[in-house]
Amino acid sequence: MFPRNLESIDTKQTDSTQLVLIHTIRSTDLANQIIADIDTLIEKTVGSIDDAELYVCSEGLSYGSKGDASLNLATYKGVLLSKIYEHYGDVLKRLYTYAAMTIKATAGCAGKKDKNIKMPMIDAFCRMAYETPFKQAVVNKQLIAKTNYIDGVDDLIDAYWTLMTMVKKEKMPFTL
Repeated sequence: MFPRNLESIDTKQTDSTQLVLIHTIRSTDLANQIIADIDTLIEKTVGSIDDAELYVCSEGLSYGSKGDASLNLATYKGVLLSKIYEHYGDVLKRLYTYAAMTIKATAGCAGKKDKNIKMPMIDAFCRMAYETPFKQAVVNKQLIAKTNYIDGVDDLIDAYWTLMTMVKKEKMPFTL
């Protein structure tokens, strides 16, 4: 994860047609960067993309969300999944999507008191995740700015729990 240092969009000064173009460019650029990162990871771990079997899992979108942010998220996700399918073709074995509540249940955070807050997912990650430098940084509170975790920490932890949901639900072998 790295900052792209993009200027924020002044939606009051940008007409809707231009906004669509900006989001189309940004979502495509981001998807291409993610694919380049996946390619690098595959080459480092498997050797060749042709020798890989790629399984992709993601969190579903919240149907209760409202406004432009949820529409933009859906756009970015759709572009990413489309680009993944386009780029990986035969090595892409499955695309899984799991509801947020299913992912929270994997982490043990689907109860009423936990379902709408992030900290239970982070706490569960600290208790149960495999030992990695990232986990140690979270446990040791090295990724906190002032009082909250820095941007992206909760997203990476959600990604971990999404992966663990796929492993559990699809009965996949998993080693780190």
